[in-house]
Amino acid sequence: MKEKIDILGAAFLWGTMGIVVDLLYPLGGNPFSMVLFRSIFGLIFLLFYRDFKGLINFKLLIIGVLNGIFIEIFVVSITIAGAPFMAVMLYTSILFVIIFSFLFIKEKITKMKIISAFLIIFGLYLTYLGTVNFYFVILGLLSGLTYGLLISFSKKLQFSGIDNNMIIAAEVVWSIPLIFLVSFFVDVNYNVYSISGGLYLAIFAEIVPYYLFYRGMKKLDSSLSMMISSMEPVFTIILAFFIIHETLTEFQFIGAIIIIISITISNIKIKK
Repeated sequence: MKEKIDILGAAFLWGTMGIVVDLLYPLGGNPFSMVLFRSIFGLIFLLFYRDFKGLINFKLLIIGVLNGIFIEIFVVSITIAGAPFMAVMLYTSILFVIIFSFLFIKEKITKMKIISAFLIIFGLYLTYLGTVNFYFVILGLLSGLTYGLLISFSKKLQFSGIDNNMIIAAEVVWSIPLIFLVSFFVDVNYNVYSISGGLYLAIFAEIVPYYLFYRGMKKLDSSLSMMISSMEPVFTIILAFFIIHETLTEFQFIGAIIIIISITISNIKIKK
């Protein structure tokens, strides 16, 4: 039970990201700038990490590069397709996690996993109900693919005995070169809103939630972990209702109920 609470906690913190960006963007906060400062602050926090030598590891390099690729694809996708649609497409990663986890660590592929995954994606779409563009779908699938690969490979590293803190440190350190490279080709600003947004994301979108997520996933099936974390957009909808006073539609409410039911079913049927 504790591990599921950990993942729900991670999902809640990830659910606050959209609210923070939504509040800071009109004031001058830039998404690319926030990602850049997220990495900078993450690196500063990691200066207190004792085992930097341990990060010189090819597998940890891979996980860091995967994290950087995912972040950049996701941010670019948001700027093109919009955050609501990408919140839906991001969780196509559940399907990719099911496949990759079978390939990497031989987790079983079951009918209930597949059914629960599609129900969750359907529920997420009900929270969006916007126009679907073919190119947006491709971007969304790329985002889901890279995120699914990141999570599945992280589970493989856990199986090989690598510490969760080491995985998180590698994600921050080895993603920085790519993020800095991209920053040379996009609009980056250095105002207080981008900097404060980056600080928030470093703590509450990177270090703390990934610590909780990996701690929970270590004791659970990785696809089940992803299904539980799909509560993220549900938390975002609830927070948006109370904080920025967005209207909760009937379809959003139905979608949220479907997601919760699907997660409940997956918890009953999917065993480690």
